[in-house]
Amino acid sequence: MRFVKCCFGFVNPGAIMREILSIQYLRAIAAAMVVVYHCFYGALAPADRTGFAYQIWSSGVDVFFVVSGFVMWVTTSRRSIGPLAFWRARIARIVPLYWVALAFYWPILVALRGLDGAPSLSEVILAFGFVPYRDPATDLISPYLTSGWTLTHEMIFYAVFGAGLLIADLRLRVALVVTVFAVLIGLRVVIGAETPIAFRLTSPLALEFLAGMALAIAWERFAGAAFVSILRPLAAVAAVAFLILVTRPHVEAWPRALVFGVPAVAFAFLAVSLEDRLRARPIGWLKRWGDASYSIYLANEVFLVLVDQVMPRQVLPLLVEVALLFAASIAVGLGVNRFVEVPLGHVFRHRRLRLREAGSGSSG
Repeated sequence: MRFVKCCFGFVNPGAIMREILSIQYLRAIAAAMVVVYHCFYGALAPADRTGFAYQIWSSGVDVFFVVSGFVMWVTTSRRSIGPLAFWRARIARIVPLYWVALAFYWPILVALRGLDGAPSLSEVILAFGFVPYRDPATDLISPYLTSGWTLTHEMIFYAVFGAGLLIADLRLRVALVVTVFAVLIGLRVVIGAETPIAFRLTSPLALEFLAGMALAIAWERFAGAAFVSILRPLAAVAAVAFLILVTRPHVEAWPRALVFGVPAVAFAFLAVSLEDRLRARPIGWLKRWGDASYSIYLANEVFLVLVDQVMPRQVLPLLVEVALLFAASIAVGLGVNRFVEVPLGHVFRHRRLRLREAGSGSSG
């Protein structure tokens, strides 16, 4: 994933927008956690997949959601951008690589399951359209590329957040976005979450995006304040204590937005509060992983399915097997980023520039 260029509130308006290394590092760590989660999946018995020690690796997704809310705010709050331009940019960023992954994965599933067991045409269409459905092969509310369930939440957030860009006043914009999601979450009590669309549309996971926005707003206002350095260790201790002492016994009973969302926000705060220190001593390989985090996230599931067909599992010691699969998954994700994601980004970026120039010419 390419670096997000943004301008913090404490940077002079005329300054060149710079990369947020802490956010890239968070993305790298989040992607790595998801890869670990998937690597363990094939080696663990179904009963062992419900334990806290395994499930915590999936919280990389929650970090992604918090980061998304943070980035969407800081990249729009200090410049004028309309909903259509915002949506075009997000679609160009998210959709092409996801569609490539879906198109690549479908014939693999046909080869593994046969045509009758592979995703049907209707399931393929729903997956390409980010429309949630219950996958009969897994009984999960997800597309046939399971990792894509998170992108449905991203698209819902982009839809609401983009509509908020119609409002110039930032306080009213926040009020609108928060109100819409409060209504959607509240609808779960009224209409339930039995259907796949209702399950995703009314999900409390939207609170993680909103928390990311809140963190960005607070950061723009209070970055550099003395009390931030005091809050930093408190946030780290509180997050660890919350995970281990409070939510661990209730990992399945409590809402995910609480179990993993609260610690994700605390760790995101810890990371962005260290931005100046991280910038002084950048970590090249971690930054590279952050660049490629989207590719790593999408590619690792496909890669591990292929590995399962050619390599017997549970032959090596568990941690050795997971370490080898992890290293290979990261390498594949880095390759997909370089040879697929980046070229796709160039194509769509140039296309947007041509459309913008054409629009400027016609208006002259």
